[in-house]
Amino acid sequence: MRLRFLLAVLGSIVALGIAFETTAQEPGGPALDPATFVTQLYIHGLPYAEARRFPPSAVPTLIAMLDEPANAPYFSNIVQTVGIIGDGSGTSPLIAFLERPGAVSQPEFQGRLATLLALGHLARQGDDAALAYLDAGCSPSEWAERGVSFTFGQYAGDSLNVLLAKMSVNGLAGSGRGRQRLVQLRDAPESADVAEALKYNVLEGLQFDARVRTEGERALGLEDR
Repeated sequence: MRLRFLLAVLGSIVALGIAFETTAQEPGGPALDPATFVTQLYIHGLPYAEARRFPPSAVPTLIAMLDEPANAPYFSNIVQTVGIIGDGSGTSPLIAFLERPGAVSQPEFQGRLATLLALGHLARQGDDAALAYLDAGCSPSEWAERGVSFTFGQYAGDSLNVLLAKMSVNGLAGSGRGRQRLVQLRDAPESADVAEALKYNVLEGLQFDARVRTEGERALGLEDR
């Protein structure tokens, strides 16, 4: 499953991470509080310039929203925004959200996958815990050891572990800090099966990593629109 296809699966995940300032604002509109901001429909992806203005103090409000099942349609927006803010206080709660057990709906499944991309942005902005989680998560066996057991349709057990490893590769590539691990996955994979399962993500991830390291946020499409 290629990076482009995985991003298509996520649907609403287009803009993936940025810095922060003070508030958020819809183009041409009034300032929005974080809860209102993440519950908007953004046809062209979460607005970078608006999301980047939220301070770290917005993180607890956004994390609390992940505990409300009624917010499932907005989970992808929520986790993206936490990653965009870039404060390390969001890392552990995002991981806890990702690892919750049980069957999930499609919107929640999208939010779970988006979490690994959000962790990539936290890692890119210097959070070592997010980086370590993604680095280890590039192995399907790591997900089995973590005991992550949520399910969605065909994605359970081994199939879920492989998908989460692919998304970890994507998140790691977006961090701009995972080249050594990506090269290892390409040149010295843990098994032939893992190499085959991840090969497209790894190859595209190496290309993406190079762009992130040389172009910064421009490579992520995160410049002001």
